[in-house]
Amino acid sequence: MAVLARATKLRGQVDNVEPAFCAVAGEHFYNTSPLDFPRLLDDPAQAAGNLRAYNDLVT
Repeated sequence: MAVLARATKLRGQVDNVEPAFCAVAGEHFYNTSPLDFPRLLDDPAQAAGNLRAYNDLVT
């Protein structure tokens, strides 16, 4: 959720947000989806579609 908070703060202010997001995530990748694995599993009927959407937002 820290990356989402940073995304909100930087929206429209920074052209290349990737370094900032990676720094916040502490990894060489980041996730801008509000979904996390526990939330993905909350709706088993939509799990496949939600997982695809989640995967599309992870760089």
